[in-house]
Amino acid sequence: MIELLVVIVIIGLLAAIAAPSWLSYTNRQRLNKSQSQIYLALMAAKSNATRDKITWQASIRNNGDRVQWVIHPADNSDFIPSSIWNNDRLWQDLEPGVQVDSEENDRGDKETTFRKDNTEQLWRVQFNHYGCAVYKPGDECGQTSLNAKGRIALKNGKGGNLRRCVIISTILGAMRRGKENAKPNDDKYCY
Repeated sequence: MIELLVVIVIIGLLAAIAAPSWLSYTNRQRLNKSQSQIYLALMAAKSNATRDKITWQASIRNNGDRVQWVIHPADNSDFIPSSIWNNDRLWQDLEPGVQVDSEENDRGDKETTFRKDNTEQLWRVQFNHYGCAVYKPGDECGQTSLNAKGRIALKNGKGGNLRRCVIISTILGAMRRGKENAKPNDDKYCY
């Protein structure tokens, strides 16, 4: 009986030591997968825009405790067209527990700088027929591309300082992935 208790105590100690590492690993993997989903969605919107010769949009929203994304042709009149907004079957979920980092950092800047609506629950990126990030449909490359480039940062909704981001870094729509850093670059920690 004593031997059995010793084995149970040892297993309990090992589990207590391993659990935080395992949780950190799973959170990191969820962020990495979500980052890849957003990156691929932006690439698909850009590709569709050049293929179809019209402006395409990648839209991202907070929907309760989930973050969702969809790509679709852009609309001049609506931030996200109601036919897209109201059709839940079109929206793809990111990994559970992943949130958009829309809070201000210690310098008063936000990590997520994609164009957002007034509620700060919707973000979008539009690409014109050349593949450039633009502010609104019909804009040419360079016309508003400086305003359209930016980043979306993702974080674990349960806390911690792990961040993953997707960055549109040039007016031609070049994209890259980034992660959290200890020192800011242009007042952003995710680069």
